[in-house]
Amino acid sequence: ITGEVGSALAAAHKKGIIHRDIKPANIILDDDTGRAMVTDFGIAAVREREDKQPAIEITQAGLAVGTPAYMSPEQLLAEPATDKTDIYALGVLGYELFIAEGPYQVSSPKELMAAHLRDTPRRLSTMRGDIDPELERLLENCLLKDPAKRPTAADVEKRLQHGASILL
Repeated sequence: ITGEVGSALAAAHKKGIIHRDIKPANIILDDDTGRAMVTDFGIAAVREREDKQPAIEITQAGLAVGTPAYMSPEQLLAEPATDKTDIYALGVLGYELFIAEGPYQVSSPKELMAAHLRDTPRRLSTMRGDIDPELERLLENCLLKDPAKRPTAADVEKRLQHGASILL
């Protein structure tokens, strides 16, 4: 699922589309193939294209949009969304898929938002000993506070492609 969502994000990002609300409710599994698909692009942002045409604005600038449990630090600070915004949410989703919990041990929504801004994610391997170290590093890198240091969706897709299933 993590790899397939990464692949869908890579395709969207290539077209200049930033989802901004990656979460379980926006991922569906196809009954026939079992494949994960990303849905609900209702608050997506469209980056300015290379031909310098203005970006399509769907929401007002300066507003935090998304689901707080999956929001990147830059989203919480109402900074402009980038493709790395989606990667942060993918990291949170990855934690939930592997340990059925998010990356931060918190007890309130306020603490969760603060954790997204300042805390280091818990080590997956301390909660699940069979996690591949490379997969653990990938998900931790998705959750780096500095968006420039996060992998791209294409990087995630490549590392979790069908041939890389040993990680899973």
